[in-house]
Amino acid sequence: MMHHLPMGVFFVAGVVAAALASMETRPIDTAVQATQQSVETPQVHVQSLTTDLSKLTATPTTSTSPSSPQGTPANASLTAWEKAMVQRGRAVCTGSQADTYYDSARVYYQIADYTKDTSWNACAKNGVTTYRDGYLVPNKFGAAGWAIFPHGLWLDWQRTQDSASKDAIVQLSQHASFADAPLEWTASADVSREVAYNVMTKLIAVSLGATVVHLNEQVAQAFDHVKQWTNILKNQPSGTKATYVRPFMAALTTEALIQWAGDDAGKQRQVLTAIQPLWDAIWTVCWLTDPQTLAYTDKVASDGSGGRDPAPDLNLLIAPAYAWLFKQTGTVAYRDKADALFAGGTKAYLGDGKHFNQNYRWSFKYIEWRKG
Repeated sequence: MMHHLPMGVFFVAGVVAAALASMETRPIDTAVQATQQSVETPQVHVQSLTTDLSKLTATPTTSTSPSSPQGTPANASLTAWEKAMVQRGRAVCTGSQADTYYDSARVYYQIADYTKDTSWNACAKNGVTTYRDGYLVPNKFGAAGWAIFPHGLWLDWQRTQDSASKDAIVQLSQHASFADAPLEWTASADVSREVAYNVMTKLIAVSLGATVVHLNEQVAQAFDHVKQWTNILKNQPSGTKATYVRPFMAALTTEALIQWAGDDAGKQRQVLTAIQPLWDAIWTVCWLTDPQTLAYTDKVASDGSGGRDPAPDLNLLIAPAYAWLFKQTGTVAYRDKADALFAGGTKAYLGDGKHFNQNYRWSFKYIEWRKG
């Protein structure tokens, strides 16, 4: 059997690889193909999928000037977020491969829902066509591990019944990097992003009737990645090669686990039990008060891939994690942390599609979950 490897061998003449790789302003973490020990598998089962995928859409807005500080972010932060959403969103709706990174189709369909302005659907469809037909199809759906984006395709299928988007999700779940690779390759939290993206893709594919491999196992690995990070932040061995924590990577894994849990109360409790200590520790170790952001990494990484520099451009990938904790626990401190990240994130650089999309792919859920 051919395993889908984390390499650029699927890229057409290297053009797409160069375009996508150039969008990473920080070094891309290299994939780990061996670990110091195997992962202990918690009791996770996904055969009876309960995830309500309709909740991936954005809740429509009723006012751009909310008046209740308990139920909404501060007016200035929300106004800045909404203003940038419209102004920068139009500017980066270019149709270029680079501007689809972090799932532009997902972003634009959510903007259309939030603003109730259907003109944004054209930007979303543009993103679908560019990513699906210009990247996935020529590469036989062998997407790089950091370029696996199923949600925009799913929203496109939901809205337009475009069978090509439905098929692309299924193919992506089966052929993307790490989709069927040996599990020891993804045991370390150093490969958390790739696992999180595969989990989210496979959950959607299963909801469409597809058969996938390694979903239970990769969900278990995502839980173990959370444990590894928590141990690292407590100055304990991770049990694998992982030695540092990147909050935005933890956020991607958190997003995947929340998607896995859906509306299942038991799964939600399992996710809460796992991630709450992690996000408490991340705040303690990584919060930088003056720039209102978290450090890019908890320490200077031994592999030279980054350190404790401020990363406000990643705030809005992280704020929904704390908003979800607030929704689950009612603890106001989590709402306040989410608000602080949101406020800092609205000042971040949005000069290209990559930065715009990473700021808006999940931040609509912050707006929703912050209401408690």
